Amino acid sequence: MRTCLTTAVLMLGLGAASALAQDKPPAVVIYPILVQAPIYGATVDVPSTPGGGGGGGSEGGSATTEWGFNSAYMGGMELHGKGVFGELDVLWTKPSASHDVTPRLDVESDIWLVTLKGGYRVYRGLGITAGARYVSLDLDATMEFPQSGVTLNGSSTRTRWLPFVGADWRGLAAPKWTLALAADVGVNGGNDTSTRLKARADWQALPHLSIRLGYQYLHLALGADATLGGVSRHWSTTQNLHGPEFGIGIVF
Repeated sequence: MRTCLTTAVLMLGLGAASALAQDKPPAVVIYPILVQAPIYGATVDVPSTPGGGGGGGSEGGSATTEWGFNSAYMGGMELHGKGVFGELDVLWTKPSASHDVTPRLDVESDIWLVTLKGGYRVYRGLGITAGARYVSLDLDATMEFPQSGVTLNGSSTRTRWLPFVGADWRGLAAPKWTLALAADVGVNGGNDTSTRLKARADWQALPHLSIRLGYQYLHLALGADATLGGVSRHWSTTQNLHGPEFGIGIVF
C-alpha cells in the first residue's frame, strides 16, 4: 500500500514538473451520471477467545475473499476557482465476495461513501488537499471451519467520518482534454482508515457537456464489535474496490 501511495505521489510530482499547459477549468461541473465497475475483495479478521466461550465460539481466524466483479453508483460536483478547488462525491455499492479455502468466508457489504475535499494549487497544476470521508458500512460475514464443524456468523454496522490529506494534479493535454491524478490517505489515529487513488481524463465534448473516463482504487479498514459464535468480539475488516469509471458532467 505504501508503495502504491509513493508511486502515486511521484506521478503527481512528475506531472507538475512536465507542466502541461493549464487553461482555466470550468467553474462548476455536476456529475448526475457517474458509475463504476469495481473489482471487490475483502479480508475479515476474527479473534479467538481463550477458554470457555461457549464451545466452538472460542474459535477465530482470518480469511481473504477472492476478487469479484461488482457495480457502484456515484454522483458528484466540482468547484474550481483561482488556485483553489473543491469536490463532493457520493458512492453507493453492495459488493459481495467469497473464499473457498479453509476457513471458508462469505462477505456481503452495503457501502455508502460521501467525500468532501478542498485544495490549493501550489505549483501550476499541482495541489495539496485535505478533507473527510463519511463511511457507512453494513457487513454480513460467514466464516466456516470444516475440520471442526464450526460456523461463525456476524453482522455489523459502522458509520463514521475519516479525515484525510492528499495531493492532486490537473493539466490540459489538448484543447478539450484534461488529465487528472489524485491520491489521499487517512490521518486518524485509530484502526479505521481510508485510502483512495484516482486517475481520469475529461473530454469536454460540448460547451456544457463533459465526458469523464477514469480508474479508481479505494481501500477501507474498519473495526467493529459483534457477536460471533455466541461470543462478543472486536473484529476487523478491510474492503478493497478498484475499477474503471464513466461519467457525464454538466458544465457551468
